Amino acid sequence: MITIRAFVSSDLPEIVALLRAELPGHTISERDFVRKVLLDTNFDPEGALVSRDSDGCLSGFLLSITRNADSGDGVTDSHRGWITLFAVRSDFRRRSIGSQMFDRGESLLRSQGVSEIWISPYTPHYWTPGVDEAAYPGAIAFLNKRGYEVTSRPLSMAAELGEFWSVPEWAEQRERALSESFELNIEPISPSAVLPLIRFLDVEFPGDWPRHLRE
Repeated sequence: MITIRAFVSSDLPEIVALLRAELPGHTISERDFVRKVLLDTNFDPEGALVSRDSDGCLSGFLLSITRNADSGDGVTDSHRGWITLFAVRSDFRRRSIGSQMFDRGESLLRSQGVSEIWISPYTPHYWTPGVDEAAYPGAIAFLNKRGYEVTSRPLSMAAELGEFWSVPEWAEQRERALSESFELNIEPISPSAVLPLIRFLDVEFPGDWPRHLRE
């Protein structure tokens, strides 16, 4: 028997462990979860669904969210809801747990007046700008069966710059090719570039990017 209920604080360590195990394309720590989920002004524990079996074992998690605060760029998206995280433990799959969590999450979002439900790209605290097709083909198939459609193909603008990272060869080749057409400099940002960069983002990428840069 599966029970689905709202998040409580004592669930936190198990949920983070579940997400780290079942979402290998993400890097999720307890600190990140607290910052991006629990401290989000739009967070509602009723929209954070926890699935447990009759023995109390955590089997799944789903986070649904609506916006109750202005995004800061004048865009109104109160008609939209998001599901930003979902995972079912691998040894609990094929038991309709994901479907049950989605049924409840979607029902909650619709009860809050949303007419669209998007997977992942909620600002300011999304984990990826969409569903990673390479990392989660099973999730893509699951969502397609539920009637979700691809509306865009975003590219993540983030990369982990760990000790083993280096500039890829294709990037150096691209830089050399562009330099043959016009003067081009790629360099680390300096304090003198901050204000011009903010103005550039305000014009070309209004909304979440200027906020992210300021933070």
